[in-house]
Amino acid sequence: MTRSRVRRSLLAALLLAPLGACSIKPTYEVRVVNESGVTVVATIANTRNIARSETMARAVVRPNAEATLGPVEGVPLDPVELQVSRPEDMHTLPDRTKLSRGVWTATITDASGDSWNPFGVRVEKGRDDAASGEKDPG
Repeated sequence: MTRSRVRRSLLAALLLAPLGACSIKPTYEVRVVNESGVTVVATIANTRNIARSETMARAVVRPNAEATLGPVEGVPLDPVELQVSRPEDMHTLPDRTKLSRGVWTATITDASGDSWNPFGVRVEKGRDDAASGEKDPG
């Protein structure tokens, strides 16, 4: 190997070494507040595989009750979403919201009269992360 190749290899190793410290796994936590009149199933899922999503946390939340999903660790750069559905509608598509790392609050409400869904979902950054300056998912 020539000197210039050795120098380039050493330089590349020195520049890439700090990237090992960036492999911290993202953490997700969702507080689910069900203010609707229906029982829902809330799931945090890794959706990297289009054919099948991987359940990271799941809870059945009855009307006027709360549950906390997580905290769970994800794989860096893998897409994660909150999925909400009714237990009796498990063969239909759930309401889906993409999540970024952090603490979230999902509020389930009764849907308006002009909606096909029996409930509505509002997802907001939790109080714990609001002060840290993280942004909502885009």
